[in-house]
Amino acid sequence: MTARGRLTLLLTALVLAAGLVLTALTYLLMRRYLAPRVGFVHLTTT
Repeated sequence: MTARGRLTLLLTALVLAAGLVLTALTYLLMRRYLAPRVGFVHLTTT
C-alpha cells in the first residue's frame, strides 16, 4: 500500500472516530438536559 493510501485510511478513520465522539456527546448532553423535563409524564393504572 502506498503512502497516499495509508494516509487516506488514517484520515478516514479519524473522521469516523470524530463523528462517533460528537454523536455520543450530543446524545449524552441531550439525555442529561432533556430527561428531567420529559420525565414528568407518568402513566398509572390504578
